[in-house]
Amino acid sequence: MQNLVKCNECEAVFDPVTFLRAISPFDSHDELLGCPSCRQCTDGFTRICDAVGCRNTVTCGWPSKQGYRSTCYLHAK
Repeated sequence: MQNLVKCNECEAVFDPVTFLRAISPFDSHDELLGCPSCRQCTDGFTRICDAVGCRNTVTCGWPSKQGYRSTCYLHAK
């Protein structure tokens, strides 16, 4: 299973561990996340189906023997 997100600004697909991270200047208890490709942090990010090789948006979730799956409609149980 893969764990990827897509930037809603530049559409780069990446592993969430590579997010740029910074403490919010407005609330020290809040962390801002930025795209490692274009550096945006306002347009958000979309989770990608965890089926290997798939780049569709997550629309379903279901428990499996390997753990909870987050998939697109094509890979739903």
